[in-house]
Amino acid sequence: ARGGVAELEVRTFREHVPVGPESARAARETPVVAQPWSLADGSVPFQLLEQSVRHELIESPRHYPDADLVEVSHVVAWLEPIGGYGIRALAITDRAAARELQHPRVHAEEHWLQNDKMRIEVDGAGGVSVLALATGESITQLVGFEDLGDAGDLYTFSPIQPEVRKLTFLGAELLHRGPLRGEIAISYLMDVPASSSRAGRNTSVERHALTVTLTLDAGSAFLRIGVRGRNASRDHRLRVKFASGVRAGEVYADAAFGAVLRKPIIVSPEAMLAETPPATAPLARYLTISSVVRGVTFFSDGLAEYEVSSEGDFLVTLVRGVGELSRNDLPERPGHAGWPVETAQAQSLGNFEAQFAILLHGPRDQETVSEIERVASDVLLPVSGRTLRPALAIPTEVAALTLEGDGLAFSTCKESQDGAWTVLRCVNLLERDVSGRWRTDTVIHEARAARLDETPAEEIRVIDGAVEFVAKRRSVVTILIR
Repeated sequence: ARGGVAELEVRTFREHVPVGPESARAARETPVVAQPWSLADGSVPFQLLEQSVRHELIESPRHYPDADLVEVSHVVAWLEPIGGYGIRALAITDRAAARELQHPRVHAEEHWLQNDKMRIEVDGAGGVSVLALATGESITQLVGFEDLGDAGDLYTFSPIQPEVRKLTFLGAELLHRGPLRGEIAISYLMDVPASSSRAGRNTSVERHALTVTLTLDAGSAFLRIGVRGRNASRDHRLRVKFASGVRAGEVYADAAFGAVLRKPIIVSPEAMLAETPPATAPLARYLTISSVVRGVTFFSDGLAEYEVSSEGDFLVTLVRGVGELSRNDLPERPGHAGWPVETAQAQSLGNFEAQFAILLHGPRDQETVSEIERVASDVLLPVSGRTLRPALAIPTEVAALTLEGDGLAFSTCKESQDGAWTVLRCVNLLERDVSGRWRTDTVIHEARAARLDETPAEEIRVIDGAVEFVAKRRSVVTILIR
């Protein structure tokens, strides 16, 4: 079950658009005037982010479509918790007033954002700092960039010096002031060599405009960070760098069935002759850097190649531009790794965009692991809503599937291979046994434990419409229901 700040798209009628014969000469039926509206008779507070006007068609199988001019409002609204995979309908009413949000809220000015948990500041040189209000832990110079030449192929990165890190700060702009969402956009310029080769980096440069967006929501314990730009250089690797403030900490990277402890790959000199181990590694959704006193978790929405430096910086590859599928002139790897052919569009020229988030917390313990998993859902699968204009009635609320239990991570809900069951799977991320519970909006007649290959095992009692179970430490639990 989740609630808090949700992103909604509210579409309201402005004008009917005639369609079909004689429509070009049809008289306007209603004036094009924006009408005031509210959510659920003003009981749901919201903040307007942006508005636009567009045409919308509702198709008809036996007639011309119904065409309207609609006003599209992108808003964030404060919602009470909704059950897992649930749906709640909010009526769009014509009352202009909305309930005043008392708590929590976010405050914002030109160079800072603050809610009840965090404060973010942008200094005069474009540096970003983050402060956890409860503990006083802070990170300075949070965001940076790094660019290296790359003479490698699609298999192996082959760095070419010099490294470029210098940014020119162009300014910061306050995009949203609250009370539900505060947002600041920071603009930078970075001069990147136009190309690279084994002989070195080109002396001519391409100016890369980079924009970093900092987004803080009311009641949120994490900061969203957006990065966008346009790549105009070839044969290079551009990475965004986030400071953690944690030196010599343990590194845990999220994987298919929970986070794993990652350590640098150290091999013998003989093995180095075969291939140089990469400094990068993969992550699924997040990476945690933790010491005995503090920890920081970074969430990545899709970008999965990372490196953690000796200073505790978290680096993620934004753009990697290469030309060949495989080369045989790399010092990191003798011979070919694949077919030697030019790879179309592998220089990754053009626009790019990435989304991240950062969570400051204590050392990595069982409570923190549970918090990280909850925040991962809020970051990567935020509560959202769209308008259903043809609805004839307000649908009843549905809580389709809810998983309860500390440290339990949702993994799977699907039809079984034989079609006879619904498969529910979760993972216990903790180092102890955990009691869990599945709840659904339908009647469960039978439940059984199962292996990963969906072979049914012992029967599980259904108590008060819920399936209760015990997950062993770091185990994967599969249950069949029908």
